[in-house]
Amino acid sequence: MCASDFWARDNVPFERLPTLQELLICCDEKLLVRAIMEGHLQAEAAAAVPKRRKAMKRRLARALAAMRALPVECPSRSSVLLPRERFALHADSRLIERRIVASLALLDDAEEARRAIAPPAERAARASGRAHCAFAEERRYALAPWEESLAYRVWLGGPWCLSERYEALASAFWEMTFFGFEHDRVLARQSRRKAELELDADASDGERGGDGGGAGDGEGARASAFVPVGATVRADRAVRARAFGLELPDRFDEERREALARRVSVLNDAAAGEFWERFLALASRGRAA
Repeated sequence: MCASDFWARDNVPFERLPTLQELLICCDEKLLVRAIMEGHLQAEAAAAVPKRRKAMKRRLARALAAMRALPVECPSRSSVLLPRERFALHADSRLIERRIVASLALLDDAEEARRAIAPPAERAARASGRAHCAFAEERRYALAPWEESLAYRVWLGGPWCLSERYEALASAFWEMTFFGFEHDRVLARQSRRKAELELDADASDGERGGDGGGAGDGEGARASAFVPVGATVRADRAVRARAFGLELPDRFDEERREALARRVSVLNDAAAGEFWERFLALASRGRAA
């Protein structure tokens, strides 16, 4: 990365923050590709043969090279990416997964975030479920042109280690490549998706409901009802009951999942509060400038 003490400073003006493109240029490519593979392609890479894994890494490297060389707009005056913790519950294993993502915020979000952040007593009440704090809605940038996303400012200051900073950069890269890894193809797919969204905005709620891929849902329901060869009668019944929503719920497991889900909600709520507190500290510099 760049100067090791840069992120430890608490007085860096907003206009001196590096852009995403600058960090992609100066970061270690092997570490970034590793972070992308481990954080976003782990299952696919684990199932791939060595030759296929090498091809995946080469494709990531080509996309990264294109981002580094792309002429971008002027550095953003209001958009900034910051690391943010995100927690998810895996129902089958009952494991809670923690990820670091690069979340986009605008200086205009500062006032709303300031109103949402509560004093400690109110925050404790919110964590116990007696109150709710509405933070600004998370902004996605998958539809933004690469030239725009690469011009976002980035602030990696805070309690993040080197690995977590690379996780944040990997998250930003992954968001930008939602529609593909080749710039021209991404532009075409983004344009098509924007057109679809404009059409959806004019459609009725009933028409919009068909946008989720109804045929795919039907195939998924049939697949979930498939009973493997050699299954016992009991297993056959269990699979079919689950597929048709007739499975007798296990109260013990149900309550355990609910408890874990509540905990994940508390963790995500706390992470959101910390994210916006770090953003407000940064935004105050931007406003002062």
